[in-house]
Formats: sequence, structure tokens, C-alpha cells
Amino acid sequence: MRTFGSRRCAALLAVIFFVTPLRPIACSLGGLEHTVVFESRSAALSAGEERKFAEWFVWSRDVRPLSEIDISAIYFRKDLRSETLSKERVNAIKRLLDPLNTNNLPVTVDTGLGNREAYGPTHKVYDSVLIIVSPTCAETGTCCPIPIKK
Repeated sequence: MRTFGSRRCAALLAVIFFVTPLRPIACSLGGLEHTVVFESRSAALSAGEERKFAEWFVWSRDVRPLSEIDISAIYFRKDLRSETLSKERVNAIKRLLDPLNTNNLPVTVDTGLGNREAYGPTHKVYDSVLIIVSPTCAETGTCCPIPIKK
């Protein structure tokens, strides 16, 4: 036997499922960063890393308007060779990026001192360069359907 309450519940569920939009309102800004891993003590990019970086950047550039590119690397504390290598790696990324940067976006480069000594559990981070692209919509707060408060 159905009651008035169960009819009301069924009607409410029908409104929820049939009147609300079927598409989700989720927003994702994935793919804004890429890590290039170098061999230890080398500033040369492997062919595989070059290809992965180029594919990522072209996809990022073509998927949404970008406003800038940031390239970051860190080096070992008290190690001039590590600092030089870090800068050479960043320059290798910049050389690869130049022909792909068809919109002439500004490129910010940052090499900095790492917080750990040369040997430790996170030493692999010193063999990596991080590249981050900033979408134009982040400046205006319009990346998602829901406005971003600044």
C-alpha cells in the first residue's frame, strides 16, 4: 500500500533526475605541469624525454590559451657543479621549448638551492626539471563554471 509520503518522495526524485542537467559541473585543470627527468650528471635530454615533453607542451598549448611558462630546477647545497648542471638542464628545456612556443609566451626560469644534501631519500628530484604552464583563465578566474574568488 502506497502512502502520500512515498508519492511525494517519488515525485521529488523524478524532478531531481529529470530536471537537473545531465552533464557534470566538475572542473579540471589537469596537465598544467610536466617533469623532465635527466640522467644523473647529464644535461642531455634523452629522445624519449624530448618526445614526451614536446607532446605534453603541444597538447597544453592547443587545449587552452596560456599566459606563461615556468621552468624550475634545484641543485645540491654547496655544490657548484650541481648548480651549473641545473642551469644547463634548464637551458636544454628552453632550447627544446623555443620552436614549440609559437605564441611567444613569456618564460620564467628559476634555479634554486635544494633543502637537502647531495645524498638522501629525495636525491632524484635533483635530476628533474619541472615545467608549469599557466592558463589565461587563471588570471580572470574563469576556468570553471563556478567563478573563482580572488
